[in-house]
Amino acid sequence: MSLIIRRGRVIDPATGLDRVADLYITRGEIVSTDWAPSDFVAQRVIDASGKLVLPGLVDLAPDYFEEQAAWAGGITCTTTPNGFVASTAQGMAAASGAYAFRLGLSAAPVQVETSLVARVISAIQQTGKPAHIGRISSAASLSLIRSAKQAGLPLTCDVSVNHLHLTDVDIGYYDSRFRLDPPLRGQRDRDAIRAGLRDGTIDAICSAHTMADAEGKTKPFALAQPGASGVELLLALVLKWADQERIDLRQALSRITVRPAEVGLGYSAGLAIGVTADLCVVDPDMMWTVNENNLNSMSCYTPFEGMGMLGLVTMTVKTGQIVWERT
Repeated sequence: MSLIIRRGRVIDPATGLDRVADLYITRGEIVSTDWAPSDFVAQRVIDASGKLVLPGLVDLAPDYFEEQAAWAGGITCTTTPNGFVASTAQGMAAASGAYAFRLGLSAAPVQVETSLVARVISAIQQTGKPAHIGRISSAASLSLIRSAKQAGLPLTCDVSVNHLHLTDVDIGYYDSRFRLDPPLRGQRDRDAIRAGLRDGTIDAICSAHTMADAEGKTKPFALAQPGASGVELLLALVLKWADQERIDLRQALSRITVRPAEVGLGYSAGLAIGVTADLCVVDPDMMWTVNENNLNSMSCYTPFEGMGMLGLVTMTVKTGQIVWERT
């Protein structure tokens, strides 16, 4: 298919591009910006005025892949990090702290996570081989990772978009939608995660998308299935974080495009001429509320249900083909 995407604000964290431009796509690639190549005949012209045109999102290792839901969220690729991968998932209902104590929940001490991080760092020091730690959740772990990176060790890490916004207090009165793995921690940890994303200690933000069903989520909190639907919320929640923290859009979007692609695929995803046309078109002014009626996932259990969002994917293009379009 040959496409022209006209007058969109093209943001490409890989090249630093951020301006209104036209994209010309044919044979699955971006072949030009701003002017049509000779003999170019568009099969469809898309007016992206007032919209963002972004590289397709790259999601690191979701627990379950749902193609249609991922496309509806602007995700065009899921990948597993290269090298040795360690996960901080702990299987406990809550993280240790005053709130878990008041609720009487079995709690995972922070040392469970930090000891894993310390072992990974020690292994890198001994072997020199790269490693990735998935779904960091604590300030203490981030401190260890920051020091390791400053020492030049080949270590990367990611964080769940859930932990970018939520804390253990959000559990409320045993609300199983907030039963996640790793469990939610306190505000100090959430603030450290935001700081780690700002300074580059954390490489990527992942959706942590999980297929949670009614049977699993209607059990008592401690026995409920951990996880939440996330692929359709990844972009909106990153945009919300960028707005709250006044983060430059290119920097924020790099955590769900360029950096996870580098971590998992070994190259930068972007919108340069000659690269595969994986992209999404986003209405940044579209306000919407998260609920089961506007999610495409087969699992609609999310801790963000009822939350207002700003920014909605209107079209997703993969290898030059329109694979999803909001009607």
